[in-house]
Amino acid sequence: MSAAQMILAENSDDINQRRDNLANNYMQVAGFLNKLAAPQQMMALNAGTCDTVPKELWGDYAAEQEEQMFADIPPEANQDKVQKARTKVNKILKTFKTLKAGDRFVELIDLNFEIGATQVMAGWALAMCKGHNEIHFAFAEAGFAWVMRADYALETEKLGHPQLAGKVKDYIEVQAYNNLLMNLGGL
Repeated sequence: MSAAQMILAENSDDINQRRDNLANNYMQVAGFLNKLAAPQQMMALNAGTCDTVPKELWGDYAAEQEEQMFADIPPEANQDKVQKARTKVNKILKTFKTLKAGDRFVELIDLNFEIGATQVMAGWALAMCKGHNEIHFAFAEAGFAWVMRADYALETEKLGHPQLAGKVKDYIEVQAYNNLLMNLGGL
């Protein structure tokens, strides 16, 4: 059985339940993103991997994956929020060394809706299970980064900034888990 199949066998029920619980907010935010006038000016974030790693190499491997996860985050993003998300990922990766199986999600939401400011909505779905002397690990990234323009601001005002910001996490979580399942062959 491949690493992807093992990770799916251990985590797919939990992942699918999470996706189902967030479906309504996912659809509302997807509608907002589809209304944006210039999606080609939005940078899509979609990195991912699926690997089998010997347990004794997990620390170095985890550090490399953390770097890969944050490599495409625009430097203009709020660095306090980026660091907070990195710290969460780091803790999850350390915890994964001790678990039999599990999945987690980490978000980075940096939306201030100011015209000319970089907006970031990103998330990472992480899943793992252990083999005999190895850890099978996968992650998938989802999200977008863009510079707020006046026409975008009009669309976000229609939805109400606080309501939209509250639903973005759900959207990113569903999208990250969708990407993870696609990468693992589960969608």
